[in-house]
Amino acid sequence: MPAFLAGGGVMGAIMRAHDWSTTALGEPSTWPQSLRSAVSMCIAARSVGAIYWGPEFRLIYNDGYRPFLDGRHPWALGRTMAEISPTLWQALQEPAQAVLDTGEGFVAERQRLLMERGNGAEETFWYYSLAPIRGEAGTVEGIFLTALDTTEEVRAEQARNEGERRLATARDAAGLSADFRVLFEASPTPFLVVAPPDWTIVAVNDARLSLTGSTREEQIGRRLFDLFPDDPDDPDADGVRNLTASFERLSPCRCPTSWRSSATPFGTRTDASSSDGGARSTPPCSAHVARSRSSSTASRRSRSWCACAARPPPGTNSPGTSRP
Repeated sequence: MPAFLAGGGVMGAIMRAHDWSTTALGEPSTWPQSLRSAVSMCIAARSVGAIYWGPEFRLIYNDGYRPFLDGRHPWALGRTMAEISPTLWQALQEPAQAVLDTGEGFVAERQRLLMERGNGAEETFWYYSLAPIRGEAGTVEGIFLTALDTTEEVRAEQARNEGERRLATARDAAGLSADFRVLFEASPTPFLVVAPPDWTIVAVNDARLSLTGSTREEQIGRRLFDLFPDDPDDPDADGVRNLTASFERLSPCRCPTSWRSSATPFGTRTDASSSDGGARSTPPCSAHVARSRSSSTASRRSRSWCACAARPPPGTNSPGTSRP
């Protein structure tokens, strides 16, 4: 076997044992020097690397590229890209053909590419470059691909941007003043702010995040009762129903209220001795709804309402679980 195939990890061993006579590339001993040199560099590289050779873009690849072929490895060796990965090639064919025709390299950053994996196409994001490989006559005979998978980085950034957008939208919709937010964030008591009509969480202070062990991104923009539903294992749980009724009384009248419930999402228990049917909560939970005013305009009432996430009684789950 030619010396240029020495080393190269797993793919180097596979290429040395491969029956190249069954491919259009032929035996490695007949390959031009330009292809030999490119292959030697490709299989030695630790990054994702591949060669698209000739006008049909036949594939030779290294260990870094191998996992992205899924079940098509090692069948893909020496076959055309259009045959191996038709969905991926739809995105790569135009720039690859341009490199072959013009001899000018191409770079893409964070490009969305659909990779054939398992039973379908998976969305991925890549930084990759296509460099021309010139033959002995000086013409472009193939392309050297190097690539870096940036999918996790892009998705993390998308999640951060979505969280920031949701937070800004929620704060704007809630009409929270800057002064109110400063006081709210500084409070040592765990608080959150919800906005009608579906009681979406629009603000959470640090004390509550510390208590629940969660992040703002996990709470902001979520509906309160999606995040803190009744305990499905407790047939007597009626906290969501009663707390919703309390919020609905609070919203039109702008008056503080309390509620009576067998089990609210914040751990409140019914005062069983009460016979007046009134809405009130009893110890050990001090969860409550409080009216807030904008400090910038004394007469203006906030469109959102502050709910305290007090600690639950012994034996119940911590806030932030299915039954906080």
